[in-house]
Amino acid sequence: MLRWMGLQNRSRSLAQVLRRLSLLGTALLFLCVALNAWGQAGSTETEDEQDKRSMIISRTTMSPFCPGRTLDSCPSPNATQWRRDIREMVEKGMSTEEIRVAIAARSEADISGEPSTVLDAVLPAAATGVALVLLILLLRTLVRARAAGSARQLPKKPTGDDDQALDARLDAELKKLDEGGLDEKVD
Repeated sequence: MLRWMGLQNRSRSLAQVLRRLSLLGTALLFLCVALNAWGQAGSTETEDEQDKRSMIISRTTMSPFCPGRTLDSCPSPNATQWRRDIREMVEKGMSTEEIRVAIAARSEADISGEPSTVLDAVLPAAATGVALVLLILLLRTLVRARAAGSARQLPKKPTGDDDQALDARLDAELKKLDEGGLDEKVD
């Protein structure tokens, strides 16, 4: 290849090398265009692919008949007709963008489903962020409160006189049981 390009023999001019490179590039470009055309000529959408594409368009296009819903989820008979029209446009071979333009031309409303302002695009993300921060702060407060509650000392067990009084009372009740029963209720 070096010999064909003229790099092996340095006596050739730079113009001859560039000419050969341009011929090689042109041939490669022609080959790529021919392969692309050949590949597109043989590929047509199957019925399943057409169904899928028409469903995607219906699911991403807002319905002018049911505010806040897409054409796919709108129960209106007009939306049903538009879904049929989209399917026919797909079958005719129109591109997705061409179909979107044709559908948008039918309606005065914005049916693209895209946010109309920057605030519409940013507000949901900002609200989600604020909610997460508040949730984290709340959880940290609850965890700290629980840790502070468990760190408090529990009341001490009674010792000394209280234990001796309880033991004496228990001994007295057991003695009464041994002597013939316990007829009276003990407080």
